[in-house]
Order: sequence, then C-alpha cells, then structure tokens
Amino acid sequence: MECVNADAPEDEKNVNADAPQDEPSDLPSFSLDLKGSCVEKDIDYPGGWIRTFDVGSLSECLEKCSMNSECVLFVVLIGKQQCLLKNSDHEGPTSFSFIAKAGSRAVKMDCLSDQNKKTARKHQEIDEEKHQKEKEKPEETFDLDIPGSCMEIGVDYPDGFIATFNGISSLSKCRKLCQGEASCVRIVAIPTTNRCILKNSRHSEGTKVSWAAKQGSISISMECVNADAPEDEKKARKHQEIDEEKQRKEKEMPRRKEGKEKTDNESEDECVLKDTDLQGGSIRRIVDVSSMEECRGFCENNIKCVSIVFIQDVERCVLKDKDHGDPEPRTGSKALIMECWEEKNTQNGKTQENENPGKNEDKEHKEKEMPHRKEGKEKTDNEQEDTCVMKDTDLQGGSIRRIVDVSSMEECRGFCENNIKCVSIVFIQDVERCVLKDKD
Repeated sequence: MECVNADAPEDEKNVNADAPQDEPSDLPSFSLDLKGSCVEKDIDYPGGWIRTFDVGSLSECLEKCSMNSECVLFVVLIGKQQCLLKNSDHEGPTSFSFIAKAGSRAVKMDCLSDQNKKTARKHQEIDEEKHQKEKEKPEETFDLDIPGSCMEIGVDYPDGFIATFNGISSLSKCRKLCQGEASCVRIVAIPTTNRCILKNSRHSEGTKVSWAAKQGSISISMECVNADAPEDEKKARKHQEIDEEKQRKEKEMPRRKEGKEKTDNESEDECVLKDTDLQGGSIRRIVDVSSMEECRGFCENNIKCVSIVFIQDVERCVLKDKDHGDPEPRTGSKALIMECWEEKNTQNGKTQENENPGKNEDKEHKEKEMPHRKEGKEKTDNEQEDTCVMKDTDLQGGSIRRIVDVSSMEECRGFCENNIKCVSIVFIQDVERCVLKDKD
C-alpha cells in the first residue's frame, strides 16, 4: 500500500489525506441539484482520474465534465466539495473505497445522455399530442353578415361602454344583443377573439390607435344598419315576431272572455308603434316578459309609467315616464303610448255599452253603490294583507322574477297578480326589491 500511495496523483493524495470518514449532515453551501436514477449514492469508480475541481453543486461538476472530451463520468466527494473527473480507464463501481465511504455521488455521462433523450422524447410526444388536439379542435369563425357599407374596419369608438360578450360568432348576433339593450347605439366587434362590445351614445369619436382597433375591430352604427336593412328582411322579421308573440300568448297567457280579448287587442294594435323606440325616460327594465300585453300590465301598476317599449327577441319590457323623447326607428322594438291605448279602450268600451243596455243599467247600479263600499273594501284589503304578511321572513327557491325599484308591498303584489305563474311574493323594503315566486 505504501508503494500504491506513493504513485497516486497529487490531487488524489490530498483527497485521501483530508477525506472525512462520515458524510457531514449540515452542508448548506453544497447543492445536490441532480436527481434521478443516474445519480449513484455512496459509489466510487476507482482509477481513470483526469483532474479534480472544487465545486459547489453536482451540476457544476457536470459542467466541468462536459467541457472535457475525455470525461465519461464524475465522482463528487461531498464532504470536501470536490469533483473528480474520470476517463474510460476507470474500474467498476464499488461502495468500499474510502471515497464511497466518505459520502460520494457518481454520475455517468452516457446515463445522463440517455435520460435527456427520454425526457426530450416525452416532451416531443406531449407537444405532438397537443398539436394534434389543436388541429382536431373546430376552428372558431366570425361571420361578417351585415352590409359592408355600415362596417368601419380597424376603427374603435372608446368610452360609452355598456357590456362585453365573448364567444360571439357573427356580426348579426352582436347586433341582436345591441337591439336588446335600450341604450345601445353602436357595436364594436373583434373577430379575432369573437368578442362583441356594446356602446351607448356617450362613446368618443372613432379612432384607429386603440387596442381594439389594432386587433382589427369592426364598428357598426345601429342607425346605419336599420336604414340599410332590406325591405324583405324587415317584413320577414316583422311577420316572425307576430307569429312568435301569438304562440307565446296561446301557451302562457290565461284565456280571456272573447269580447274583452277582442276589444283589448283592437285598442293595442291601433296604438302600437312597430319597429320603434322611445329614447330616454326609462324608469324600469323588466326581463323575461313574454308579450306586449304583459309589458302593458307592468306599466298599469306603475304610477309614473306613461309609455312602454317591448323588445320581443330578448323578452325585455322598458317602462318610460313623461321625459321620454320622440319615437325613433329601431328594428324589433314595439312602443305603446298608454294614453292612446286608454282612449281607444274607453271608446270600445262605450260601444259595447250601447250594444248592451241591460249591462249598462247594472254598471250604473254598481257605480252608485261603489262610494259606499269603497271605504270598507280598502279597509278589508289592508286587514287581509296584514293578516297574510309574514314579516322578517323569506321563501327559499321558486324565484321566477326579481324586480327592483318597488316602493311598497302593494306594488309588489300587483306584479304578482299580472304573472300567471306567481303564487307568492317576497318584498325587501331596504333595497326596494320584489321577488315573485312560483309553486316550487
């Protein structure tokens, strides 16, 4: 052994002399940053020594070996933080050498190479699978199905924001969303992201330097679209709305007496302004309204309401006060001035009275009795409501409509009486909200 030790390289002699007998437990400065089956713990490969370096991590030793053309493996003596590079003349693995017993890590370069190839192959397979799924995924398209004369390509109108909708596949669908919003006067569509943005009249002037414009936005004025719509298209849409409204009435509205139904419809038809909107003066927007008649019922229960706008496509009813503007064209909307309807309805009622004198006598008799009974009836109604009202109580589930800006329990009850599905109500005084409930 004395002879062997004398022939050992100088660097290996230093390792032998100073090597600790046990692997230190507290070595925060040395990083074991290589993991996996290629890192052999407490193993040494004697012989084949090339050179020794001081290192702070396994990866640093790997870098030293990679830069040496003869290096085929390296052994790290953790206690001394030394890296021993080895060539192909090394012996087989052993766990009995002083280096192995002192706490070592041995790594073969060809093992790392195979491991890297497997990892690269796995990543490639994942990428190919991902690419294949993307190819199979149906490509989202955006149809430019509105007349080109109304389109401003690469132009945006900042501000005036109402709402943004994603996943929209065509300009016509974006336009339909705008038609369902009373204050919408313009749409800005971004075909690359299938996005639709609704704008009101407070939008700024057109620009080509905003983020939306740079993504190829298409801006369209609703006034231009309504003006350019072909007559055949308008007529077809109008007939479709009439058919849909008729079907909804037959399915959802309770059957009324034939004479009254005829009178009401005649009055309403004469006063309805089709494809018309009334700008401004909105006091309430109510959703899930199935017909013009139901919308009119909401107006009759609101003391401020003087007119309505009903939008069939989105089943929305907008109540208007006296501050509304003049009628303006808007495809898909119907406007009704309540004063006109009440006047026509009164005239039709008088005609029926002349045709039925016996009925008139009954009516006069009832009108004479009415002042005497009115006070008692109001008292009875209030007593009945107080008896049935459950204070500080909620009814879970079964909500069919939520209505805001409702000032009293009586007004809330009026909404329920005009809804065929409504069997109970919940009135929240603090936020002036009325919730209609069905039998569920």
